[in-house]
Amino acid sequence: MTPEKREHRDHAVVLGAGMAGLLAARVLSESYESVTVVERDELGAGATPRNGVRQGQHIHMFMSSGTEALEQLFPGILGELRADGATVCDEGDLSRVRILIGPHEMFNRSDKFRDPETFKLYLTTRPFLESHVRQHVRLIDNVRFLDGHDVIEPMTEEHRVTGVRVARRSTNLVTTLIADLVVDATGRTPRTQTFLDRLGCERPAEVRMASPVTYASQLLHVSDDIALDKLTFFNPAPEHPHGGAIARCENGTVMMTLGKFNMEEPPTTFHEMTSFAEQFVPQTLLDTIRSAVPIGDVHTFRHRDAVWRRYDQMQEFPEGLLVIGDAICSLDPIKGQGMTMAIVEAVVLRDCLDEGDAGLAHRYFGAVAKRINVVWQQNKMAAPLFTAPPANARLGQRVSWRLTTWWAGKMMAAAQNDIRITETILRVNHLHDSPSLMRRPAFLLRVAAHSWRRHKVAAEAPRLELAVSAA
Repeated sequence: MTPEKREHRDHAVVLGAGMAGLLAARVLSESYESVTVVERDELGAGATPRNGVRQGQHIHMFMSSGTEALEQLFPGILGELRADGATVCDEGDLSRVRILIGPHEMFNRSDKFRDPETFKLYLTTRPFLESHVRQHVRLIDNVRFLDGHDVIEPMTEEHRVTGVRVARRSTNLVTTLIADLVVDATGRTPRTQTFLDRLGCERPAEVRMASPVTYASQLLHVSDDIALDKLTFFNPAPEHPHGGAIARCENGTVMMTLGKFNMEEPPTTFHEMTSFAEQFVPQTLLDTIRSAVPIGDVHTFRHRDAVWRRYDQMQEFPEGLLVIGDAICSLDPIKGQGMTMAIVEAVVLRDCLDEGDAGLAHRYFGAVAKRINVVWQQNKMAAPLFTAPPANARLGQRVSWRLTTWWAGKMMAAAQNDIRITETILRVNHLHDSPSLMRRPAFLLRVAAHSWRRHKVAAEAPRLELAVSAA
């Protein structure tokens, strides 16, 4: 980076030490003389849950594309996670993973992917993963943490944010942080809204997508010598509005997260969770879970809709301020895309800083919006697969739903016998490749060919049975 680009990059402040804040601090450390991370919670040295992470005791993971990016930002971290007990899915296939959609098991579990990075996951609890990332950030010489502090108010000058005032929660002692850049990583209730009000700016428009879900999580201890897949996904389907995942995590722990996609009350005890699981969890797996030892209490979460704050559409945005992570777009948590999108946005931020300071917010929000839009539209297209339209829905809506579910069924049926189709679907779902890959003629023809063969076999079966009976 040239000296001219660094001239006014003395200090950056990151609000929030969650995953998005840690990733932001990592990339900012390359461009600013010093970086301060302000966090409301007291940050211990261990992997303990934090009050400020409302979903911290539910299942979390980077998608496989996010896993790759994490290693690029923090070289060696994946090896450390493995050495410290994380469960690693890196077989290059789905032999230790089960994926069910409604009552049906989907995807080829035996053949190998062309690219082993297609499905490479490091399964841990959120506190375990976050503590490792935080430790890497702590080792960066020009980054410091100011934990146990609340943000009081922004400091502003004309149309620019010039810093923040923070107060230690235990003493109310106020500290003024002068900054060239403030990055809001405070999650689903961002501080930027208050900052904009203080500057007399309009708030961004919000786009919402209904994704009602209530879910409960229980951490368990299951011995490593007990037969249990590394990861089992339960995806909802029409007439089956429930789902979740059971994942082996670090050091003999298993995280069970089960959800309802109709905003019913979630289970609140381990007994209630296992009773709920009887509706859709295979019996052998259910028996294993029942024999497990619960660790701590059941934790619940309620989510009504995904929210995308369109900072990219604002005509004016104050200099010296950016937003990252859930503070921009909080996606449906059950899809597990949040941490991966945070790392995508951090990489975008680094690229924008490399290009200079002029129009930084405009360039950053515009580039981030393009990446969010891909995932947003993908989720929007998948939404009808989970719930049927209401009885009073328009004819066009019902026809669209039938076509979408029909084609999804054809793809999943084909994926059971074709590892190439499986790999394409997973690469799109894990944000390696664009969804356009699933609209290319080669993919469509491959699925259609499998559908035709299945239809042909089904049509010939009665004739074959008749011939055998006659003989």
